[in-house]
Amino acid sequence: CHSTREKRWFRGNVSLFLSGGAPYVVTAHENITERKMARQREIYVGSVLRGVRNVDKLIAREDNPAKLIQKACETLKNAMSYHSAWIALFDESGTVSTSAQAGIDAFFEPLDRMLRKGLLPYCAKKAMVEKSVVSLAGPSTLCGDCPVDKARHSERAAWNTGKTPTA
Repeated sequence: CHSTREKRWFRGNVSLFLSGGAPYVVTAHENITERKMARQREIYVGSVLRGVRNVDKLIAREDNPAKLIQKACETLKNAMSYHSAWIALFDESGTVSTSAQAGIDAFFEPLDRMLRKGLLPYCAKKAMVEKSVVSLAGPSTLCGDCPVDKARHSERAAWNTGKTPTA
């Protein structure tokens, strides 16, 4: 029973009883929203941990950077139930040396061209500056310059663990 303002879950119990030979029904609704949301959070955290563990295993066994980031994108998309994932590696001069994606498909080629010209979409610029996870609820009005925005994914996140490009 979601309202216009919030998501809510209830469990209904129905009991039949007789009184004076007549049947009566008693219904009770229990609000289980907190329990449901806790379970959803538990499932999400489990998927994050599986995704991180699987990417960590990839890092340990894959020595080809292009194959590593392609497999990492696929792992993040699948294990963590993301709509899509993309990774770009920058060389010392701040130029994209290789990139990969999963789930973006036809929308990635224009993004890749943009990246190779030294143009970063808003989420990537923000991640490079903050050097941490950046989460954007979307589609964001700030995503207008990004070809991936055309895919209209409902949630976006960008992160950076490397050096900020000099370009």
